[in-house]
Amino acid sequence: MNTVPSIEASRTLRRALVHVAVGLGISVAVFLLPRAVMLVALGLATLAVLLMDLIRLREPGFNAWLRRLFHPFLRDYESSRLLGASFLIVSSLVVCTIFSQHIAVLAISFLAVGDPSAALVGVRFRRWKLFKKSLEGVLACLVVCLAVASIWRYAGMVVPLAVGVAGAVAAAVAESLPISIDDNLTIPLLSGAVMWLVSLLV
Repeated sequence: MNTVPSIEASRTLRRALVHVAVGLGISVAVFLLPRAVMLVALGLATLAVLLMDLIRLREPGFNAWLRRLFHPFLRDYESSRLLGASFLIVSSLVVCTIFSQHIAVLAISFLAVGDPSAALVGVRFRRWKLFKKSLEGVLACLVVCLAVASIWRYAGMVVPLAVGVAGAVAAAVAESLPISIDDNLTIPLLSGAVMWLVSLLV
């Protein structure tokens, strides 16, 4: 029996759970904490994560040790490039800096749940393709992002419905784009920019 798909699915699930926990943790913190406090905290976290990641890439021994330690959560190509966690923390800092609190919360939440949902569904269902991605995975990203936008509105976030819907669609589009830029960057930045533009019109 071929165990490769099940192994890949298991690794994808582990990465997804960590991705959701970290991303939603940041989202909730952005929602609850004063802007200045959050920016300082994210700035320090970004500096620490990037410094560790850059040292890892320059020191083969340290790189190998970290990969052994976090092997269940890392992709093979991350041995020679920045980790997805680095892109996640950088994009969180950027959207918190340039967008309003509520748009930043939604953009980070879309990344937190949309990206892993697409990965999990994409591993399981690959019948249809959209560019190089699974169409089923992209649709899963869209549905989950729409659900998250609704949950934040129910929790008391004052964001027009059109803004949340536009951001969810933009997040799904960013997930599907056949470009080499890490989607931990493209999803929050594109969805944040689209939500900002729509908020000017509604």
